[in-house]
Amino acid sequence: MALALLFLLLSGADPFAGTWRLNVAKSTWANGQPPKQQVLKLEETPEGIRYSSETTNTDGSVTTSWYTAKYDNKEVHVVGNVYWDPVSLSRTDARTVVATYHKSGKVSAVATRTLSKDGQTLTIATEGRDRAGKKFTNICIYDRK
Repeated sequence: MALALLFLLLSGADPFAGTWRLNVAKSTWANGQPPKQQVLKLEETPEGIRYSSETTNTDGSVTTSWYTAKYDNKEVHVVGNVYWDPVSLSRTDARTVVATYHKSGKVSAVATRTLSKDGQTLTIATEGRDRAGKKFTNICIYDRK
């Protein structure tokens, strides 16, 4: 596993980079209703991985958020997200990234992103607390576009 991570880091290619569409039918949403649709874009930049999301909510409204971060566990500002800011990223192996989200100085959610072996499916398991303080776990399945 360490060799795979070393190869990934040396090759410079980030297997998470790409455009991902939420598969609502395969996802489980513990807190509230899932969005009508969501598209994630993960792009490699010299500053790190740029994450952007566009979500169409159940009422038809569209929200966007984005940030650029390195896999160094350092906090960066999230633009457009009123619930989670800042975020820090760490890579635990070649196919797993952990995003730790904060609010008011406390960890509010931890999202573990796992890439399938064939690189075509991204699973994001998010555990945290909602605005009312209730624990939740969402399992979101994304298909590579």
